[in-house]
Amino acid sequence: MNDELNAPDNHPEPAIMPPKKSTTAAAPAAHAVTLAGKVETLVPSAKAMMGISTAFGGLVPALDRARQFDVNALAAVVHLGLGRPTATGKELERTAAQVCAADLTDVAVAVVGYLSDLMNGGSQVKPKAG
Repeated sequence: MNDELNAPDNHPEPAIMPPKKSTTAAAPAAHAVTLAGKVETLVPSAKAMMGISTAFGGLVPALDRARQFDVNALAAVVHLGLGRPTATGKELERTAAQVCAADLTDVAVAVVGYLSDLMNGGSQVKPKAG
């Protein structure tokens, strides 16, 4: 019986497979909000990033206010994230009214995620060609 324990193994060592490498870039997270019954997606862009930064004195203050459920901040970020013109005037008031009528928790979650993505270069995400 001892000979069986010391006998050479006739089975080859299993090959270790290297991890698969992804050939596609990870898709940016979609930050959707439902306004007036329509699902809208906040789109990362340099224009939105700059507009938000100007409106709040930086992205961090915008994030802080969004985390506090500041309705004015949520409305402004949604407005700019949807590519709507300037964060002032009647258009912004319309966006604010839509935000107030929506599920504020859902809007805040989308806005916080959107701002976090912008801070991590989300405005530069481009689909990989090919």
